[in-house]
Amino acid sequence: MNRYAKLIAIASGIITFVLFRSVTAAYDIGWFLAAVLGYGVYFSVEKVLSAEPEVKKLKKPPTLKVGILTDEHELKSMMNDAYEDLIQIQKCYRKAKHESIRINGEKLFHTGVTIFEHLRKNPSKIRQARRYLTYYLDTAAGIMNKYIGFVETRLDTEEINKVYLETEKALEILNEAFNKQFVKLMQNDMMDIEADVKVLEDTLRTEE
Repeated sequence: MNRYAKLIAIASGIITFVLFRSVTAAYDIGWFLAAVLGYGVYFSVEKVLSAEPEVKKLKKPPTLKVGILTDEHELKSMMNDAYEDLIQIQKCYRKAKHESIRINGEKLFHTGVTIFEHLRKNPSKIRQARRYLTYYLDTAAGIMNKYIGFVETRLDTEEINKVYLETEKALEILNEAFNKQFVKLMQNDMMDIEADVKVLEDTLRTEE
């Protein structure tokens, strides 16, 4: 828990103690009840503020069931590589020194997990995502890994600061590429929904 969260928890406990004590001042055990309640509020606030945000869990790809395919081994290999790339992106964005890079890295990870899980459930679409799996995802992991390498040097030079700016720019471009890939994969599903809506509208008109 950071220092500010700790101070908020302590302040909450003290305020609760003072307020409850003022209400129960006429009772001999009022101070005791106020202390217990104050500690309870402190403990609860501390627990809430110190809780770690929930992180998406990534499932290791199982044996692909794509029928009799000559490139089944290649497809499985691409999914395994994608899994490793996503794990690398997650590790790197958590270590990011710059907020914009951490935020963009986290976006990449969550969009990547969404695409990965969609491909796991729809292995017939893996070929369609070949460019994403073999280039964009691998590039994202590589850039994040190099960025962390520079961060860990703890050097502050004009050249390294330029690398940070280029990293931020690259992640913004990659986020756009990831989003486009997801929309592309979901294109048929979106068209199905549009068709269903049109059928519903036509059905309603015929019943009027």
